[in-house]
Amino acid sequence: MREHFMKGKIPYLLLSTALILSVSAFFGLVAVIYGISKADVTAPPMLGNGPENLARIEGQRVDPQPFCFLVVGDTKTSNAFENFYNNARLQSVPDFGVIMGDFVAKPEINRHRFFMHEFSEWGMTFPIILVAGNHDMITNNDIVKRRASDFLDPFSERDFEKTYGPTNFSFTHAGCLFVVLNDVYNDSYIDYATEILSRKDRENLMTFVFMHIPPQSLSPVVQGRGIAREEEFFNLMEEHRVDYVFCGDFHSYFRSDDNHTNYIVTGGGGSNLCGGSEQSFYHVLLLMVDPRARKVDEIIHPIENSVDLGDDVEIVMLCWIFPFFEGHPFVWVAVFTFGTVIAGGLFVFTLIRLLNKKRGPRHSRTH
Repeated sequence: MREHFMKGKIPYLLLSTALILSVSAFFGLVAVIYGISKADVTAPPMLGNGPENLARIEGQRVDPQPFCFLVVGDTKTSNAFENFYNNARLQSVPDFGVIMGDFVAKPEINRHRFFMHEFSEWGMTFPIILVAGNHDMITNNDIVKRRASDFLDPFSERDFEKTYGPTNFSFTHAGCLFVVLNDVYNDSYIDYATEILSRKDRENLMTFVFMHIPPQSLSPVVQGRGIAREEEFFNLMEEHRVDYVFCGDFHSYFRSDDNHTNYIVTGGGGSNLCGGSEQSFYHVLLLMVDPRARKVDEIIHPIENSVDLGDDVEIVMLCWIFPFFEGHPFVWVAVFTFGTVIAGGLFVFTLIRLLNKKRGPRHSRTH
């Protein structure tokens, strides 16, 4: 009885297997086509640290008039900031925005292609500049440690600068100086900061510094990896009376005043939050600046993070299946062909079995 039952189920099991193989093969083919279509994606307008984008920022307000800018950290291509931008009703439209690093989940080329593709769909109306984070690029130190082999198509510091512009740069806006530093596993950031701050114009009314990794000695609350030459960094900020230092990396919110300088750690843009304290929440900062009065109003906008199945599917196609095709095209074609042939064979075989079953057994005539 049991054998008869199982025998009756075999055609349906074969048909299910064929269906699974067919769907998998079709999904793989779509992933390859999708990956090829995104192979030439470049940084869209309004994104990056190149001269054109910085010129948009510097050219908006030359006179020291009130302005505002937006800061968000560690988004890792989640939909939290995208939803905020599409739905938020801000008091003022920001002159520009800063993503405090780790805007992708892994330092891989296709992760950046996906990020740029998504950004182009946001329809940003103001420029966005990028701080380099440890998830955004393979540093020279990573390459020395041979960590580059841990990633598919690793995205290097050189790739970052070729795609988005420099990792250390500065610009002026409305009489204020803005300095962006690459402090990811290197000590050269302090040399660049020293150079820029030592020759800053005395007419600069306020100074803002942005970096991804916060100093470990800033507070025991900030559980970070620390930066090189921390003591020099603090002395430099104090010597040049820097008004604000913004950091990311720590997926939470932290604020402190150290003499003249305000330190803000903001990493709640979409990554998994650190700890369970009241400071651990998804958020975006809006800074309202009055340069002449040397006054800044800090507005914290809580945001919501949610699952986006469509984005997850696109990431699987672009960042997992397509890289395998790029690295092993002949293997992929062989697997795809084999799966398609097997699926087709199972379909034909199962249909014949089912048709024969419906017709019933043939009875020969006897005379």
